[in-house]
Amino acid sequence: MNLAAHEILVDTYNLRLPQGSGIKTYGLSLLNALSQCQAQVSLLTDRYMPKSRYPILDEVHLFDQAMDHAPRHPRLWRGLRMLSHAGRTLRATPVDISRVIPLEGLGGTSIHRCYNSPQLYEMANQTYLRLGRLTRVKFPRPPALWHATTPLPIRIRGARMVTTVHDLIPLRLPYTTLDNKQFFYRLVRDALRDSDLVLTVSECSKRDILAFYDIPEERVVVTYQSLSLKKASTHQRQSFSVLKSYGLTPGQYVLFVGNIEPKKNLATLIKAMSMLQHDLPLVVVGRKAWLWEEQLQMAKRYFGSNEAKRLRILDYVPSTVLSTLYSHALCMAFPSLYEGFGLPALEAMSHGCPVISSNASSLPEVCGEAALYMDPHDSDGLYAHIESLLEDVCLRARLIEGGYRRVEYFSPERYAERLSTAYSQILA
Repeated sequence: MNLAAHEILVDTYNLRLPQGSGIKTYGLSLLNALSQCQAQVSLLTDRYMPKSRYPILDEVHLFDQAMDHAPRHPRLWRGLRMLSHAGRTLRATPVDISRVIPLEGLGGTSIHRCYNSPQLYEMANQTYLRLGRLTRVKFPRPPALWHATTPLPIRIRGARMVTTVHDLIPLRLPYTTLDNKQFFYRLVRDALRDSDLVLTVSECSKRDILAFYDIPEERVVVTYQSLSLKKASTHQRQSFSVLKSYGLTPGQYVLFVGNIEPKKNLATLIKAMSMLQHDLPLVVVGRKAWLWEEQLQMAKRYFGSNEAKRLRILDYVPSTVLSTLYSHALCMAFPSLYEGFGLPALEAMSHGCPVISSNASSLPEVCGEAALYMDPHDSDGLYAHIESLLEDVCLRARLIEGGYRRVEYFSPERYAERLSTAYSQILA
């Protein structure tokens, strides 16, 4: 479906994050797909805009990173402001974006318009949490469609509504997250009720939605998501320089990509790595999240005095560095307890990196026959797979070839086609 005649409004709730996240990556992929479909893509931002005698500076302030560090209002003031807006329709103000060079990541996307409503997302969440009320926003001219990339308590007057529900992990694995479960349940419930179309990223997530909520099956459409991380065109000497800076040798380390938290199950991987007779290091790319200490305590227990040598915590790294780490790893191990989609597994495959994955949730659906599988609680099985990749060159080659084939199914072009087909259900 050609979307050229339709204005699609997308939230910036996760796009505004300074570092990558799964949902931010989804948002960027969505914007690129909409551009491929020739849609008029608009963004709804919530930036603080200082009063100025020069309206032309509104665009500058919209993209000014220094504004992220503007003083936050006192809690009492925010509470009074929230109460004063509760039940009222907020207005979104158009901001001219014709002069500022686009942010990195949006360069391949043609943004039609940008609308701003200061502190919208924080106020909407607090109003919903404390008063149970949705926040309604009025536009000078309503867009054809409002696409929320995650359930949000925001409704756009005069627009059809699409919501992407990535997963129901706070409900399926309540012991692995700090989310307010009642807030989360109600937020998703109301988003499902009010959305003309619900998108999700796997058949596994769709089954969860249908199990927890009373919604017609035909209104929930699986579009998956596209793979956006491209293999960096880095000279071999530069790649080896990157690895050397981390004390790594090509093909002689195991990679893990994801936040350090209970759901990602890093502890099982650490235990499996400790069984190896080799001093193979484990490289972890991801921030320290909830209960990270608990996960890393296993390193002290199993690696002992070799912990510094066997475990490298890199936190967040730029995409070019991540690309290099994928390209030269022995394998990427992903023993996650649950994933709505599991993007790191596909990213690894796209770089010719063999994948060992847990057999839980959506991962077999996404990885197909291009991965080695283990029970997420079976450290012995994970250890055996790592050993087999160390010893069996043919197995590595077979997984690499299968991974390249698997990645083709999740190309940006195919994602754009699935998205367009889904939109056609509610757009004339």
